[in-house]
Amino acid sequence: MKLRPIFFNKLDVDDRLKLDMNRIIIASSMGAIFLTAISGPPFSGFIRSLGVSNMLYGVLMALPVISGLFQVMSAYLMGQIGSRKKTFLIGGFIHRFLYIPMVLLPLLFPACEKSIMIAAIVFFMMLSAIGDSFNYVAFYSWMPAIIPENIRGRFFSCRQAVYTLTTLLSGLLIGYILDLAEGFVGFAIVFSIVSIFGLSALIFYFKIYDPPLNTENNSKMKFTGIWKSTLDHKDYKQYLIFWAVWIFGYNMAVPFYNIYMLEYLKMGYTHIMLSTQVVLN
Repeated sequence: MKLRPIFFNKLDVDDRLKLDMNRIIIASSMGAIFLTAISGPPFSGFIRSLGVSNMLYGVLMALPVISGLFQVMSAYLMGQIGSRKKTFLIGGFIHRFLYIPMVLLPLLFPACEKSIMIAAIVFFMMLSAIGDSFNYVAFYSWMPAIIPENIRGRFFSCRQAVYTLTTLLSGLLIGYILDLAEGFVGFAIVFSIVSIFGLSALIFYFKIYDPPLNTENNSKMKFTGIWKSTLDHKDYKQYLIFWAVWIFGYNMAVPFYNIYMLEYLKMGYTHIMLSTQVVLN
């Protein structure tokens, strides 16, 4: 069945671009359901349920952030692959699929040695986070290549509005399910469902136009040259310093704020998702 545009019906652009923008918005809203679960209190609760210490909890929650180091490699490999779409889809599949075996492990192998269980989850988390770095780099290179600059603001504001509404509604539903089905059963149900939504979102990207990627310069530039050309840019280097300080403070506080609400305030997931989603969105 052919997709009919829901958004931008009156926008003066060709039909292909109009359909592509609708596909991106629908896929982003489905991806929001997945991201709401893995980047907030539900995933913090899952990690804490493994019985880890504060130190180990902090290390585990830092793994997705550490994967940001692979983004430079992702940009380099995307140039070697020669396609934003292929890089995005490969990274997206790895990132979203691996959460299913990750949350099923404690449920399927409850008698497994704790250290082995955590080591397996660390392995899955690292692979998933590396996949996300490919996904992230390809997406933010792909979108400006297909969305004209004169309508880019309108498009991203519409996408963000739909994304925000989906995050709010899905967050409340996820919290409600986790309060009803406690323990690893609840986590397995929630993360399996949201992973399916995340994987299904990738289907919409298959039909989106992928402009040719200029690989002439990429083939000549060495991997170390990417670092050098980036750090030699004065303004961008200042931005990187600012962003590093900001992210450091943010990631010091947020993971343990989730634990504070769960373990010290004794808040249920529904109340936590209600408070965080309303404040943030």
